[in-house]
Amino acid sequence: MRGYLREELGIAIHNDPLERTFGGKRFYICHGDGVDPTDRGYRFLKRVFRNKLNIRLFSLLHPDLATAIARWSSHTSRKHTQDKPREQKYLLEFAARKISQGCDVVVMGHSHVPSLTAVNGGTYLNLRDWIKHLHVCRVRRQPRLTLHEWKWVDRRTSDSERQFFS
Repeated sequence: MRGYLREELGIAIHNDPLERTFGGKRFYICHGDGVDPTDRGYRFLKRVFRNKLNIRLFSLLHPDLATAIARWSSHTSRKHTQDKPREQKYLLEFAARKISQGCDVVVMGHSHVPSLTAVNGGTYLNLRDWIKHLHVCRVRRQPRLTLHEWKWVDRRTSDSERQFFS
């Protein structure tokens, strides 16, 4: 996607985990892929998909073909992770480790299974996915975390009329 999301939509893409502070709470934010040590297939695919040469070759494909391949890959990955309850265990264990290292909130999305779970005095949040279910996290001043499904509205309405969260 190169710079499309950043340039056209103002969305920052981070390939590596982030640590940020919101409302006085330390957040660890990552995709969550590669957390399951038993998932050697996914770890291999991750190396293939993030290889600079493969990315360059993929960018040479016609956009229709590239989109079809990306959707197929995403669908296959989503089905694979949803059918693996053990992955939830590894994500939760990973979140617990990060919380024990001083993070207050660990945010992931890899499993496509929504979760807002108290862990060792901190919080594990899995956002599910952005493509199909449009889940987002809202951080309030306290800060209190809530998981929401984004509600699209008619683009002709003004920003003040839009209701972004259910």
